[in-house]
Amino acid sequence: KNYTVLLLSGAVVAYAAFLQGGIDKTGYLWSVLLIAVSYLLMEIKKANIFSFLYGIFLFFTAVVHISGLVSLPYNPLSYFTILIIISIIIYVGNSVVKETLEKLLFLDKIANQDILTGLHNRKKLIEILKNELIRARRYNRPLSILLLDIDDFKKINDKFGHNFGDKILQEFAKLLKMSLRNTDHAGRWGGEEFIIVLPETNKKNAVKVAEKIRNLIGNYFEDIYGKKITVSIGLTEFKDWKNESIDVIMHEIIEIADKALYKAKRDGKNQVAVK
Repeated sequence: KNYTVLLLSGAVVAYAAFLQGGIDKTGYLWSVLLIAVSYLLMEIKKANIFSFLYGIFLFFTAVVHISGLVSLPYNPLSYFTILIIISIIIYVGNSVVKETLEKLLFLDKIANQDILTGLHNRKKLIEILKNELIRARRYNRPLSILLLDIDDFKKINDKFGHNFGDKILQEFAKLLKMSLRNTDHAGRWGGEEFIIVLPETNKKNAVKVAEKIRNLIGNYFEDIYGKKITVSIGLTEFKDWKNESIDVIMHEIIEIADKALYKAKRDGKNQVAVK
């Protein structure tokens, strides 16, 4: 909103300079500068709208001048030059902004996303979990996490090759996405381990989510590939240790989920264990 007010104020000044002509009839340069600045301060769609509307305003002013209804310090060819300059700025503005946004999105992707699976990476998961723990503590809301591990994944890799193993990880990630709400967060913790953060979810409901995922995984791979691939899941619910820092709590909750996962593995795999 502040930028919009600033640009509208600038539009009044730039238009006044345009009408007056300025030194050596270069008053139109303020309009050119205004449009360029709009691409620096606004989203590209809003900058395009602003530039279009302001450009239309200048166009009708030029038409009125050429028609002889008003007197301005420009000759008709000057308007053609102004149009060309503004068009170039709009084109460059769109190109530069688009290219910059694409680069920023790519950098964000490689910084926060696991390239193989498309899920959050470990760094992003830690950030998400920390924020959700802060929110759960502040508003006294439930929060559960699942730690998942594909059973006997090393054997799968050794028997069928790493390319097949990568495909399993990618399919596994897709199934996780399908199983979760928009408010849930799934990420690759490392290797064949994954973490799911479930805001607003108590232990009882988290078990339902975990069992849904476990059954989906077991049925999917057997139906598609004819191979029995299963997952073990460790589950825990956030408990507010009042005197502990969020970093300590985050470490503790992951450690508890890991112990639950170990129990699921020890008791025969392909099951959900709760701590």
